[in-house]
Amino acid sequence: METRSGKRLIAVYVITALLSLMIIPTMSVSAASGDTIVYLTKTGSCYHASGCSSLRKSQIPTTLSDAVAGGYSPCSKCHPGSLDVAPTNNVQTASAPAPVVQNPTAVNQVKTSGWDCIYNEAYYRASNPDVDKVYPGDSAGIFEHFKTSGMKEGRRGCDEFDVSSYRSKNADLNATFGDDLPKYYYHYMQSGKAEGRSGK
Repeated sequence: METRSGKRLIAVYVITALLSLMIIPTMSVSAASGDTIVYLTKTGSCYHASGCSSLRKSQIPTTLSDAVAGGYSPCSKCHPGSLDVAPTNNVQTASAPAPVVQNPTAVNQVKTSGWDCIYNEAYYRASNPDVDKVYPGDSAGIFEHFKTSGMKEGRRGCDEFDVSSYRSKNADLNATFGDDLPKYYYHYMQSGKAEGRSGK
């Protein structure tokens, strides 16, 4: 009798454990493109999706790849997504060299959707021959230059957007962003254009 009761008790424990595993949701972080725009805060160590409650006091736009490269981790509240492969900070290994496109006039070799209003490869090359000389045919390299250096230097990435003009025409943004030029590019791309603000 006691043996049967013990077996029944064990069976109840096992079934309860299995049900709890089925009921408790599994939290997953979806993979996202490195060009996806995420947001940082002035003091936090996480990156966030737009609308996250953690962005009430500060909201600094950046790309997902730059956020990961800067050591930021995804917010556990808004789950902004993560990269399939962490960025390599441009360090190349002998076992996996980066492909080199031999045609120096090749364009659109990397995905730049969403950036079209501030970046066009052909325009950027033509307007910045010094950069084009360093990255002949390397679409990924020249796009990375625009994101990491070109915007900081105020270089124009396409005919639609000029950061100096955008800054001078939008006093509210100038008061908020000051001399942090990349923020003007991101603002126009994320909301300024939709608000009807002129990019040049």
